[in-house]
Amino acid sequence: MTGHSNEPHRPSSSSSSGSNTYSTHKKPHMMIREMVGLSPPSPSSQDQKHLLDGQSISPEPSVRVGDIGRNTRHIWPRKNFMKLLTTGLAIIATALLTSSPASLIFLISNFILIFSRSIWDYSIRDPDSIFSGKWGAPGSGTESRAWYPTDFLRDVFPIPAHSHNDYWRTVPLFSAIHVGCTGVEADVWHFDPDASDAAGSLSLPPPSLGEVGRSELYVGHDLPALTRNRTFQSLYVDPIVELLTLMNPTTPFYNPKADGNKCCPNGIFDTDRKQTLVLLVDVKTDGATTWPLVMVQLQPLRERGWLSYVDDSGEVVMGPVTVVGTGNTLFESIVGNTTFRDAFFDAPLDQMYEDKEYKVDTQYDMYNYTNSFYASASIRKSLGPVWYAAGGVSDFQLHVMRGQIRGAHRRGLKVRYWSLPSWPKGFRNELWKLLLEEGVDYLNVDDLAGVEAFDLM
Repeated sequence: MTGHSNEPHRPSSSSSSGSNTYSTHKKPHMMIREMVGLSPPSPSSQDQKHLLDGQSISPEPSVRVGDIGRNTRHIWPRKNFMKLLTTGLAIIATALLTSSPASLIFLISNFILIFSRSIWDYSIRDPDSIFSGKWGAPGSGTESRAWYPTDFLRDVFPIPAHSHNDYWRTVPLFSAIHVGCTGVEADVWHFDPDASDAAGSLSLPPPSLGEVGRSELYVGHDLPALTRNRTFQSLYVDPIVELLTLMNPTTPFYNPKADGNKCCPNGIFDTDRKQTLVLLVDVKTDGATTWPLVMVQLQPLRERGWLSYVDDSGEVVMGPVTVVGTGNTLFESIVGNTTFRDAFFDAPLDQMYEDKEYKVDTQYDMYNYTNSFYASASIRKSLGPVWYAAGGVSDFQLHVMRGQIRGAHRRGLKVRYWSLPSWPKGFRNELWKLLLEEGVDYLNVDDLAGVEAFDLM
């Protein structure tokens, strides 16, 4: 890459689209906590301002453990015992009134299960539950000590999982990263919000970059799912900016913009701040007219230096966010800018098979780590049907898979198979294990609870 300085080019914020430009006066921690409600209460806005400005906060009274929570030495809560006793008496009374031996056995079995569950549930209870509602609560004297700038994902470990159709989650983006997913996917549709027919449906804008300033990117699986308030910026760009603002604060202790500070910006995970978040943009409308608007709306991330990019020497500099285009994204749109590149392509994995016993096939070497990040393919289309009834992955399919992984890794790309079977779950888990063992870099997941229980760590 040539034609620009060592510092990545960051166009001025004036190129962002109208009212959607990120507002710097927001308090990001407040928005995130109100939106998701996952973190402990934060201090008052005045205390928070003092904390970040390095000013002193009014002295807090000393806090004793007894002020935060009680019953720290109990063996078994009295309410659990009373609940179990009541249930047991009810089962015994019912058994005495029942003459059927089968019913008696059923009732006794239920009693055993309830007893076991009561003990088990208590043994795995959250040890911090005794502090619930106390630590960090207004008036407890612990408001400012319960919060720190980078605490949003403080106990979440990143895992090699890609949240497929992420916009379907209860809370897009946040549901995925809360279980540690390091990739999220947004289907984007390019429409002009001002152009509608008599029925009120949205119409495509004319294919002119002059229209890009008043056009919008909507997020959804298909046309019936689109709404005006679910946009690429509102669901992904702005929340990611909020998170990274938390992770890169300017305080008396840390100033990422200070002279001589050569460290890279922090990513969203407090447990691994160098881990990038892959933002896969699946373009559903015309790629030639949609992708330029995607690049415009990424401006809040670009101007803060938070996007992975290719430097002057042609090497990739990883940032907190790595943008990847797929779907109708044109490869020419990615490589067309020869002076600066901060977005990458989703290369075709099924075209990268290489047999280690024969000469390396360089036919598709146009895809490499300087212009592509993922190498993806449908597992059905690239390997054939993979299902439980057929015995799982055959020897031939495994041979093809290894060849595709080999070709992608030689090009420096991350392997991802999509359209994985989701049932039976036991078979799905075994397939996940096999893919990871064979060198797949990202699991394409729909079941967040399943991948969290699978324990990819």
